[in-house]
Amino acid sequence: MQGLNQDALMTQTNDSSPDSVGKRPPVPQGLRESFKDYPDHIARLESALQESVDKPSPITPPLEFAIWAIEGCIDTFIDESREKVRIAEQTVDQEAIALARSTHLLMLHSAAKGAWKGQNLMDYFGFPSSKYPNGQSQRTDQDVQMTQENSPSSGSIDEYPPVPEGLQKIFQEYPEYMDRLKSALKESVDSPSLVTPPLEIAIWNLEDCLDSILGEVNRELREAEEDGDPVKLEAAEKKRRQLGPAGFSHNWKGSNMFAYFEARGNRQS
Repeated sequence: MQGLNQDALMTQTNDSSPDSVGKRPPVPQGLRESFKDYPDHIARLESALQESVDKPSPITPPLEFAIWAIEGCIDTFIDESREKVRIAEQTVDQEAIALARSTHLLMLHSAAKGAWKGQNLMDYFGFPSSKYPNGQSQRTDQDVQMTQENSPSSGSIDEYPPVPEGLQKIFQEYPEYMDRLKSALKESVDSPSLVTPPLEIAIWNLEDCLDSILGEVNRELREAEEDGDPVKLEAAEKKRRQLGPAGFSHNWKGSNMFAYFEARGNRQS
């Protein structure tokens, strides 16, 4: 999320000396594990991360720029795997179809920050892993919890978490999808975890819901391509363009969901 990355970057220090980190930002441990059977994908991620350092942005902080580089790669992986599914389904080779679909699901899953795991990328950019004692779950989205300590309290809160403002804008023409996002957030409060913080559960539920929605959007596009109807194809392509950005957390934007959990925590304390 934009708010996540900005708040995390506010805490960034220069404690890490050049000798303490590698020259190249490391691929997040969870992604390296997910792509262990896809060395080319790992190599492309490494190249994108290296480029994010070699050609830095004059306005975007280094960690955020690296995250964007990873997200851009994963978006490409998803597009490529979707095309391979389309090609495989035109054959009668059930094994090839199953493999292509399995690969596509893996690529979709890799877009969720919960799949990235690990602290190594954060360490590289100066976030000491000692912040996470006792082997707690370590992932970029967890740093969003730091915003709970500084988010303004509204004094009163709604019964359920609000959909992040950036997602509301993206889905404004699709109320049926908005309802599903609201339901996912509602479930995060109605069925809390005994060990996972409420905000993290809400983020996971949103990611899972978005994975499902975008999977449906991609399937509609593939079916429209196979159907050959130009009207359906144009509509499906428009929908993919509009909703595709929702898969990247920096497009979620807004602090309304963070403020909700901050206020909720204050009320319960």
